[in-house]
Parts: sequence; C-alpha cells; structure tokens
Amino acid sequence: RESVREDGSLWRAACRVVWASKAYVSRQCVELSRREPRRALEESIAESSSTTISSETLCAQQWWFRFKRQAGVAWTRDDPYWRGDGARELEFRQQAPGEAGILHWRRGGPDDLGESRGWVMRWRLEHLGSIDEDPISVLRVKHDHFSHEFPGVRLVRHPGNWGFVFHSVWVVYASFKMSRDDDDRCLTDRTLARSLMPWQWREVEQYNNDIQAAE
Repeated sequence: RESVREDGSLWRAACRVVWASKAYVSRQCVELSRREPRRALEESIAESSSTTISSETLCAQQWWFRFKRQAGVAWTRDDPYWRGDGARELEFRQQAPGEAGILHWRRGGPDDLGESRGWVMRWRLEHLGSIDEDPISVLRVKHDHFSHEFPGVRLVRHPGNWGFVFHSVWVVYASFKMSRDDDDRCLTDRTLARSLMPWQWREVEQYNNDIQAAE
C-alpha cells in the first residue's frame, strides 16, 4: 500500500488546500507541485516568511495602499481606508533598465499628491542585511514635487495569508485588499509598529528636518 509520503496525489491535494487561502505562492512552487508536490509545499511554507522581493514579483502583484495614523490627520482624513471605503489600489511599473519605476494608481489615487497635475511618484528597491540578520527589501518612493525621497518602507509578510506588506512609520502597501472594517490584528498600526526598525524612525526625523530646512 502506497504511503502518504509517496502518494503525489495526496500532496498535490494538500498544496491546493493550503494555498487556496494564500495571497501569494511563488510560480516556482506552483510549477514544482506538478512534479514534487511535497517538496513544493515545504518550500512554499519556507518562502512565506521571506522578507525580500524582486522587482519582477513586486510589479506582478496588485497592491493596496493606506496611510497610518502617524502620518497625521492631513493625510488620513481624505484616505478612503479611514473613511471605510477600502484602501487605494495601485501598481508598481518598471521602466527602462537603470530608471526608477513608476507608481500607477488604479483606484482612489490621492489627488492631494498631484497625480491629476501630471506629477509622478517613482520607486526603487534596495536590499538590506548582514551576516547576523536576514535580508530585508526596502521600498524607496519619491514624488516629483518633493526634493527628497520619503522615509524607507520595509517589507514584512502577513503570517496568515503570506501576502507582502511594505510599511513605514507613515504608510502601508499590501499585496492584498485592505479594509478598515475587515483587517485583522496583524495589520493594525499598533501591531505593525512592532516591526519598525530604528533606522526607519531616524529617517522620519531626518526627512522632517530636511523639509523644515528647505522652507
């Protein structure tokens, strides 16, 4: 009698059950499941906590955006998320090699950031890490109208749906829908604040100092 270890159909079924509720499973794991489903499931679980992302994967996802309360009422009062309408939708688009990418708002783009005036928000990725630390992808965003990049936005993963979550002191980008009424505790400002890094607070302080010095 064939054991569960050897029965590929059972492992493929396990992949389907586990992955059905996930916001992200890599293409490599999906393809591997056709040949080695047990290994594919194990690798997908290992990948679910990875805090790095490639530009290609970033651009292949649909994203949702909201401000945190820490950004201030000037930003949250017009944020659809805080009005109960769901988070704004956007895409990250790549440009020519060596050029910064473009943020494209699909729904609810913030008019106060001037997209209707032709201003553009640009992005780039960098990766931080050391011998003693796991690597982390950091999103850097700059608005045409401002002289400085916004403070860095680090990547974490949602422990339940495996989705990507970029967040800083002020903002959140998620690769799955966000709604103030439906979000779980993993996505509250208080919970996300626990994974902020010291350098992110320093960058906010430096950004504010630079803006004040330019006025």
